[in-house]
This record gives sequence, C-alpha cells and structure tokens, in this order.
Amino acid sequence: MKTVMKRILLTALAIGSIGSSLSAQQPTTASPQTELVAQYCATCHSERGKAGQLSLAGWTPQRATGMRDTTEKMIKKLRAGMMP
Repeated sequence: MKTVMKRILLTALAIGSIGSSLSAQQPTTASPQTELVAQYCATCHSERGKAGQLSLAGWTPQRATGMRDTTEKMIKKLRAGMMP
C-alpha cells in the first residue's frame, strides 16, 4: 500500500510540474496534486513544523518550476522511500 501511494504521489507531482509549465493559467480550485501535498506532506512540512528544514506552505504545481529545489527534494525523497 505504501508503494502504491508513493507512485500515485510521484505521478501526481510529475504531471503537475509538466502541466504547470505548459499552462500559465491557474485553476480556480485546488489541483489534485495540491490536495495530495496538503493531505500527506504539508502537515509536517509547514511553516510551523518545518520538518527536515522544509516548508511546503507555498508549493503548488503551478509554482513547481519556480521552486525547483523544493520540488526536486520532494521527488528525490519519495523515490528513495524516505517519505510515505
């Protein structure tokens, strides 16, 4: 189950990153990628918690290319199995 969730999150992040670079328009509702990050990541990686010295408070798929360092950290940690 943990592996399936990792794959879903990695796929969502990748799709969100690609989609955000193709479209300059921001959706009026939260994207599925934003919801996944909010549900599974932002609880610990908030401005207040900042687990691992990382805050995902401002991260969205639309900002993924502008926040490359943060996005790459997320993907690397997920691929390595260091995050759920």
